[in-house]
Amino acid sequence: MHKIKIKPYLAKSNILNKYTKLIDKNRYYSNFGPLYTQSKRKIEKDLSLMKNGVILTSSGHSSILACCNFIKSISKKKIIITTSFNFFSSPQAIIQSGFEPYFVDIELESFSINFNNLINAIKVNKNNLAGIIIPSPFGYPININKLNQIQSKYDLPIIYDAADTFLNFNKYLDKSKIMICCSFHPTKTLPSNESGLIICPQKKIKSLKGSISFGYTGVDREATLVGFNGKFSEYDAAIFLANYEKKRYIKKKLLNNLDFINKHLKKLNKKNLFLQKNLGKSWVSSKICFYSKDKTISFLTKKFNKFGIGIYSAWNRKPIHFHKLFKKYKKDKLINTLKIYNHFFTIPLNIDAKKSDLQNIIRAIDTIF
Repeated sequence: MHKIKIKPYLAKSNILNKYTKLIDKNRYYSNFGPLYTQSKRKIEKDLSLMKNGVILTSSGHSSILACCNFIKSISKKKIIITTSFNFFSSPQAIIQSGFEPYFVDIELESFSINFNNLINAIKVNKNNLAGIIIPSPFGYPININKLNQIQSKYDLPIIYDAADTFLNFNKYLDKSKIMICCSFHPTKTLPSNESGLIICPQKKIKSLKGSISFGYTGVDREATLVGFNGKFSEYDAAIFLANYEKKRYIKKKLLNNLDFINKHLKKLNKKNLFLQKNLGKSWVSSKICFYSKDKTISFLTKKFNKFGIGIYSAWNRKPIHFHKLFKKYKKDKLINTLKIYNHFFTIPLNIDAKKSDLQNIIRAIDTIF
């Protein structure tokens, strides 16, 4: 029995070469060059952005760190709220920019932030709260209007760590008033190089672009804020553009695969296994995320291995607040975070998954649960 592939599927060299030849022709290799501009304009056009603009960065983490640095430049307060069910990037960026994280709980259905807990945490920390980072778990799209409303009501900057959500964005993104960060890491649904982006209101572009350029802005290259090197090279742009050509194909293939999985899971009707909310019905991912009510990840890993399926705990093996670096920071009770800890697992579903792979996943779930 063959093992289901978990390797990223990137554009073929003949497509990539079309863009690398342009680098040779332009003799522009570094940052903010012709291919950068081409990438930026493609995204802004496809997302119908006018009030908002795009900054491309060296990574998803660079995007979040730049946004945290921006908040640091306008606030003397100390705390940024985020979730403990999270990847290292957001809480690390909070600390690296001079803030302290405050961890709140998640919803069981979506694995995303629990908005009731968030509002309570805003009230608890109101005298020392600088901002909020809301991560999207594995491509799950969070309601932009809701984030806009929270930002306006509480006068707090919001960073939406959209991470793997790019293919799930719609053309209403121009209504966003928050800072949105994405990653194009090779493991993402739209894979590319280790690169990322920021979508934000035009008035923030100058500062955020300065943050990824060692903190300087303007023709005089005056250092106006704390910055770092988070720039997006022409080679990053070439890899991105080559993969961007396949985005419609990627989304269509993933939707077909997820439709197959959804139909068969519905027939199985497993009472103790929960699929992430609306996956494949209103959004796509290259990861199928589950919460098992009564089986641990170590037990499930052994069982799925017998079917040639390598499951894993996406993000981390344990919540962020369990890690030594983050133990000292304040948090809510995190009831749902602790409930899914050790019971949450992910099955990779790349676009080159075959029908036999999908059937094998269903067979394994039917047997194990």
